[in-house]
Amino acid sequence: MQTDFTNIFKQWCSSYNSNSQLIRVISEEWFSTQMFCPSCTNNRLEALPNNSKAADFICNVCNETYQLKSKKLTLGRKVIDGHYDTMRTAIIEGTAPNFCFMTYDLSNLSITNLLLVPRFFINLPIIEKRKPLSITARRAGWTGCNILYQEISDRGKLFVIEKQKVNSVENVRIMWNKIRFLQDYADYNARSWITDILYCIDLLKKEYFNLHEMYQFEAYLATRHPLNNNIRPKIRQQLQVLRDRGIIDFVGRGEYQVR
Repeated sequence: MQTDFTNIFKQWCSSYNSNSQLIRVISEEWFSTQMFCPSCTNNRLEALPNNSKAADFICNVCNETYQLKSKKLTLGRKVIDGHYDTMRTAIIEGTAPNFCFMTYDLSNLSITNLLLVPRFFINLPIIEKRKPLSITARRAGWTGCNILYQEISDRGKLFVIEKQKVNSVENVRIMWNKIRFLQDYADYNARSWITDILYCIDLLKKEYFNLHEMYQFEAYLATRHPLNNNIRPKIRQQLQVLRDRGIIDFVGRGEYQVR
């Protein structure tokens, strides 16, 4: 994988007056020639037709879809996405795309970061509803959304490129395979419980943790799952799921270790 996009830039720079359009074309062409499918052995993704709902690329082998978002230099706290209701429905129905967040540096014409977030880590609370477009806008009333990617568990953030350093295809697929069990959960509520518990474990920033520490997130989890009145038993249940899936180890007497 090459992080440099000088040749692509030279090919298109005279064709667009708008920098945003130029960057969109460059980033999409770079992605289509460089990115692989992490879910299978296919080393090439195909571009979907323009204006395809919620996705930009597809793997023609396993049918995983991908949406590419690019920003200059840093991602910041949030990334602008498309139509709110469309994305919300896709998340609940389990048809959301995998997200690829790209940053680039025009000073040296290179990709600086490419962060892959599997679709099964995308939950409703990380989709922030934006204000509807004003009545004077061409698409008056249209409501978009932002992706609060920083609120996603670190387990769901797979760096393909980090600070211009390219991760190997093999390593990315290994990371994907460790968490792909989540795609077996067709029910959104069941899937979101697991990813929320993973996020809470991240917040502890510890290799070893205990049940009492996890109970500190009871109020937070209650806001994420307001229909559940038995938060503590649910925490214990989800820790057992993560243990059975090889994400954490139970070391005894309410103590756990992150693998």
